[in-house]
Amino acid sequence: MGERIVFKRLILAIALFLLSGCTKMHTTDGFVDSESEPMNQDCGNPANIVTEEHEPYAEWRHQAAKEETELSDDKVSGNEKVSFLGDKDDSHTENNATRSDNDKVGPIESKNFNEREGHKEENKDERRETSKAGKRGEVKAVHQEGTVISDQKQDQQQKLPPQETQVSIPQEDTQKEIQEDTQKDMQQYTYKDEQKDKQEVKQEDTQKNNQENKDGSDVIVSRIPAIGDSEQVIIVSVLSASSYKANLCAYEKINGKWEEVFSNIPAVVGRNGVDKQREGDGKSPTGIFSFGTAFGTEKKPMGVKMPYRQTTDHDYWIDDVNSPDYNKWVTYEGDPKERWNSFEKLRIPAYKYAVVINYNVTNIEPGKGSAIFLHIWQGPNKGTSGCTAVSEENMLKILKWLDPNKKPIIIQGTQSWINSLTK
Repeated sequence: MGERIVFKRLILAIALFLLSGCTKMHTTDGFVDSESEPMNQDCGNPANIVTEEHEPYAEWRHQAAKEETELSDDKVSGNEKVSFLGDKDDSHTENNATRSDNDKVGPIESKNFNEREGHKEENKDERRETSKAGKRGEVKAVHQEGTVISDQKQDQQQKLPPQETQVSIPQEDTQKEIQEDTQKDMQQYTYKDEQKDKQEVKQEDTQKNNQENKDGSDVIVSRIPAIGDSEQVIIVSVLSASSYKANLCAYEKINGKWEEVFSNIPAVVGRNGVDKQREGDGKSPTGIFSFGTAFGTEKKPMGVKMPYRQTTDHDYWIDDVNSPDYNKWVTYEGDPKERWNSFEKLRIPAYKYAVVINYNVTNIEPGKGSAIFLHIWQGPNKGTSGCTAVSEENMLKILKWLDPNKKPIIIQGTQSWINSLTK
């Protein structure tokens, strides 16, 4: 604002200087030479220079003086809106409209005034646009920042592990479930403890038996007086009298001590179990029996010590209860059907390797049972007509082990009956 005041005063000074020139004076005919007419002593006073012909200048000086007065008044009142040569702000527009035509500025000053006003308006518009653009930029930046923050939050939420959903469970149901789980755990623990106890007992028994077997003092056969002087014993046991699945174990006395030679060999007996009573009942006999001759469809295997006989197509075992040949081995080249009502051929696959069990061979009782052998089975799930059977591998192994000098015997029946033989 101070620059505008200085500028206006400078313009006024220049104007006064031009109007107060002392070398030439303006007349109706032109300028007067200073030599032809002495200078007026008051030539420095503009009021004395101007004549009636110079009224336009007087009017201009009057306007300049008025502008200076208004400028001084605005400065004193602290108003920053200073007018120069008709440069009025909007607050003076209505007052300016009431002025007379004599108060208007000349065309040059009016043009300068309009140009300055135009520049001011342009500057104001530029400032407004800049301000708006700045605000729009801030708002856009805020929106962008908010978008980035929102995206970051979404990424963080996606990275966060899923929270477990807590379900409210009634207290009564929870207690009931706890009780049920506790009961189940107790049952499981009880079952596990029982199994553990059984396993421990079994291990103790096994260890005890192994220890006892070292000296043969408590092997089962050592406690069965009925075996007599036999040094080889086969025990065939079934769980019940009606069961055909059996278990075979073999024992031998070596150097005065009993040892288990074969243990837990799978075997089968009569299809209807044990305790044979008569011919054709499908049961194996219960008791203690010695062995007769060994035989088979094959030649005598190497290592077999028992008497061995290879069978032919003319060898039969007679089970005709009305025949004097009942429960005997007969070789006959004629038609067996013409001689016996019932007989059994000895040259069959089941008798590839076999040994006679001496059941009802002395003091033969017709109809008590006949043709009782230890031979090869037809499978672990098929019982016999009254014999005892094992696999071919085991049969050959047993056959080679049997020694007639050790008087081998076979004990067969239910486990409970066998236990009853011990002392």
